[in-house]
Amino acid sequence: MRAKLATKGPPIPAGELLHAAWFVRLIARYLSPYEASRVCSVCSVWRDVLYDLPFWRELRLCLPIRQLKEDVPLLSRCCDSLAQRCIDSVKLVNFSDDCLSTFLIQIASVEKRVAELSLHNCTITDKGLETLIDSFSNLTSLCLVGCNDLSEVGLWSSLSPKLTNLTVTDCINVSDESVAAITQLLPNLTCLELQGYHVTDNAMTLFSSKQAAAIAKLTLNSCWELTNQGVLNLASSMPHLQELSLSGCSKITDDAVDCITEHMKQLRSLDLSWCQKLTDVSLECIACDLGLLERLQLDRCTTISDIGVGYLSTMPRLRVLCLRWCSSLSDTSLRHILNIRTLSFLSIAGVSRMTGDGLCNLIRLQQLHNLEVTNCPAATCQVRGFLSMNMPQCRVIH
Repeated sequence: MRAKLATKGPPIPAGELLHAAWFVRLIARYLSPYEASRVCSVCSVWRDVLYDLPFWRELRLCLPIRQLKEDVPLLSRCCDSLAQRCIDSVKLVNFSDDCLSTFLIQIASVEKRVAELSLHNCTITDKGLETLIDSFSNLTSLCLVGCNDLSEVGLWSSLSPKLTNLTVTDCINVSDESVAAITQLLPNLTCLELQGYHVTDNAMTLFSSKQAAAIAKLTLNSCWELTNQGVLNLASSMPHLQELSLSGCSKITDDAVDCITEHMKQLRSLDLSWCQKLTDVSLECIACDLGLLERLQLDRCTTISDIGVGYLSTMPRLRVLCLRWCSSLSDTSLRHILNIRTLSFLSIAGVSRMTGDGLCNLIRLQQLHNLEVTNCPAATCQVRGFLSMNMPQCRVIH
């Protein structure tokens, strides 16, 4: 058998072709990371060529530690694979102190390679976290999700000044003291994501001037105790912030958004989902003052109306607009949205007052790449088919 390729010269035998490094790299262009990981087992040539490709460095190695603890050889192979593929991001699931020694022994040879570490649903203690973090000397990103055995003491003892990205969510012991540890120990922080049910306005005054200038992305989801005063403290100290999320901060009102739009003129992304006290006044402030804004999320803001969406239609750079379950919106909002010529993603999932005719008018948005109509009663099979036929460049999500 001989393979015919669009090349000059004689045909290349298939056996020779399948062992050619350039041919394997060509195939890899069309493979997802999952598919690439599977075809690594075809033969040693394919494995060596694929392991050398750079896209592995953008992936995260996920290790369910409790299962791997019972299979140390498999854990060892996973750590070897991390080194061979130059992966620098590791996610540990169900990790606990009794797994610590086994894990550190196996990962010792590659621990300096790891730059990003995520702990999900782990029962690790303060001392265990300190030992773990100390082992990764080049760590720049730390993510803690559902680690409820950690206390504020653990953050004080574990956080390294090298960290530039920190995420702490679903950890029940997060409070103002946690923010104090973050602000004092992490001078180089650029991205902070915090879900703190007990974080108050006082915590928003703790950021140093250096941190306030360096942080580009700040996520404060479900900080239920945060009020307008806390947002004022934050907005006045971080005028250069580019991405802000206050999703689920249910106490803030239009006054808070007024502070944001007055002080944070550089915002590119703003998430105000689940802030149900916000009205059209907030949308008017956003449209008038945030001319650089590209992404706006207003999911579950049930008191905004068609009038507010009309204000947004004047925004010159808006690319992403999320209006999921905004129950007061109607076809009038869709007519306003038709004027946003920069829009590439629109979500109206769960909006029940829009009609099929209103949705069909969206075919005028030929620059739209994604349209989400999940749980939208008017988005019938016929309507979705009409949209797909007349917007071939757009993916209709339902």
